[in-house]
Amino acid sequence: MRREYTIPLVDLEPRTVESRLEAKEKLRQVPLFDEEHNNYVGTTIVVAKAELIHRVLKKNVDLFALTTSYMSGVIPDIITHKLLVYKEAIPVAEKKRKLSEGKRLAAKEEGEKLLLVGFIREA
Repeated sequence: MRREYTIPLVDLEPRTVESRLEAKEKLRQVPLFDEEHNNYVGTTIVVAKAELIHRVLKKNVDLFALTTSYMSGVIPDIITHKLLVYKEAIPVAEKKRKLSEGKRLAAKEEGEKLLLVGFIREA
């Protein structure tokens, strides 16, 4: 039996702003070379490590493109990306893949590692 689907005519390029990731700890502001350009370091990091990170960043500040104006000759459309999200889309689960016992355990272990460090989260 053939099914017919009706797709609503809505804005297919919604510019939605998703919530940004937040730091898990308080951050300390560290100026790089003036008050306008800063770096942020966690407050729970050992002071010696924070100072080392700050020294390395300050020493190599010329390697960072802080804004697109620092990248002469590069078209902003090339260096900018946007994620277009269609909020009314219905999520579809992929077909469950059959894995051998070894691969299944390895995948589960890797997933637990990513979950533990906060790289992924449960839906």
